[in-house]
Amino acid sequence: MKSTHLHYLGLCLLTGGLLAGCTNLAPVRTFADQTKKMSGAFDPMLDATVNSCTEKIKRKKLIAGERYDPQEADNTARSSCASLDRNNKVMATLNDLLAQYADTLAALADDRLPNYQTEFDSLGASLGGIANSESGAPLFDGDKLGKVMSLTARLSSALTANLEKAGIRDLLNEEDSIKVITNGLKEYAQANYRASLNDEAGDIGKLRMRLDQLAVKEPLASNYAKSMLFIEEHQLGARAKIVDAYVASVDELQKTIAELRLKQNQPDDPGLKRQLANFSKAVDKLRKQAVFYNNVQ
Repeated sequence: MKSTHLHYLGLCLLTGGLLAGCTNLAPVRTFADQTKKMSGAFDPMLDATVNSCTEKIKRKKLIAGERYDPQEADNTARSSCASLDRNNKVMATLNDLLAQYADTLAALADDRLPNYQTEFDSLGASLGGIANSESGAPLFDGDKLGKVMSLTARLSSALTANLEKAGIRDLLNEEDSIKVITNGLKEYAQANYRASLNDEAGDIGKLRMRLDQLAVKEPLASNYAKSMLFIEEHQLGARAKIVDAYVASVDELQKTIAELRLKQNQPDDPGLKRQLANFSKAVDKLRKQAVFYNNVQ
């Protein structure tokens, strides 16, 4: 048994450690797993922004004291929020690219053939039309779009990669692309999801003033509505923490890929282990906070 083990060790050394199983790939698996979990928290944030957009338009009609037809208000709201919905679909595809990156890393670490599930050929053109909702500037300039498409090409080539370790190294070398993608997702979430929460908070204050006026004629209805507003206001604080947790997770992801890229062949390095733990902790906090998505569905 001992001689067999020594023979295996010698073979690994002679081949530069490129054979599957020669390198401890646990850090890569952990990074891939946490990245996939983080990506899972993004799409519900997009759904919440559309929901918030439509509800904002309905609330404006209520605050204005106009004749209120629920179906008409819903149709108007959906039409007004259509452009946001279209942009969200593009950003969801970008988030899918991040998830595909994580899946591909995990597959290579487990010596499996990657499963390329989504086509991203048209993603670059679509992203070019996305602007920051606050500044109006393009969210992705030419250089950033080039980084995104570089990753799509790298993922495609991973399908034919013959060496597990070489494929992983190439994907980790796409660090700049991952930073561009995650910064874009983070900026979009801050500009849209956080802004929608701020709008809701402002509207709640206006509605409360209208209810004070209504209280003289309809005290029961006014008090009931105020109690509902109190609950919504409390939930807003919890929902605001979702985007804070997402931003923190992105920051830890970027630190982790930088550390992992430098120390891919040092799986037991204390600094790498510590950073992986920080990333895992941030993602765990994000997933726990994300239960408050349920309050806006």
